[in-house]
Amino acid sequence: MGILIGVLLCTKISILRWFQHFGGALPTLGLSILACTIILATLSIPFAVRAHDFGAALEPANLERVERVFRSVDFGEKLEVRTLVSEDAFAAGLNVLTGKCAVCHDMRTILYKPRTGKGWYSVVERMTKKPIIGPPISRNDSLQVTSYLIAITPGIQDSYKQVKDIQRAQEKRTAEVKQGVTAEANSKGNATPYDAEKAKTLYEEKCSECHELSDVDEHGNDTREGWIKIVTNMVEEQEAELTRDQANTIVEFLVKTKGK
Repeated sequence: MGILIGVLLCTKISILRWFQHFGGALPTLGLSILACTIILATLSIPFAVRAHDFGAALEPANLERVERVFRSVDFGEKLEVRTLVSEDAFAAGLNVLTGKCAVCHDMRTILYKPRTGKGWYSVVERMTKKPIIGPPISRNDSLQVTSYLIAITPGIQDSYKQVKDIQRAQEKRTAEVKQGVTAEANSKGNATPYDAEKAKTLYEEKCSECHELSDVDEHGNDTREGWIKIVTNMVEEQEAELTRDQANTIVEFLVKTKGK
């Protein structure tokens, strides 16, 4: 939208300076620029408000927690803690995080997992001793960003738990699929009733989610063990959502149609 506004402005200026015979289009261009500006503002304002809304970080219980944690950290000097546990201090800390810390680090790396107050301060202090691109992190910067990181730690904790829950669920599903296809491969008979038409449909549906089916053709024929490895890798590395029975069916289909 911003690019479109720029193009419209350049067009309008060009008409005013060099192409006056297109002057009849100026009112339309003006209205278009106004409409685009309104749309851009409408789209941007919610994000701007959200960026400066600290939400739960400013709740009394959290402010009390931040102050308590802050006082437990040895900063090597006496500090006026209350001035560092406020909306202004959090805003300044956020600016340091996005304007200085993020110059060298991905935000996802910085905020990947929660830390104690001492842990956050230790990380920040370690960064202040390293050369960075742009203005260095001052003493006040380090205190403010530490305060902000302590304030948002509960949110980081929730996100970290969700990530770990997803990872555990993925690991569990992968283990079940591996165990299932291996057990069925080692059994004397096929425990899952095999329907060639349904197996073909399942194969086309699931295996085309991440890659072209021509990739399978290019791989060529393989042994049962080879197809088991490929299907389990789909679950483990590509996060394919397959149940144990679905994995068995796909392996059986591949063995029957592209087996050695």
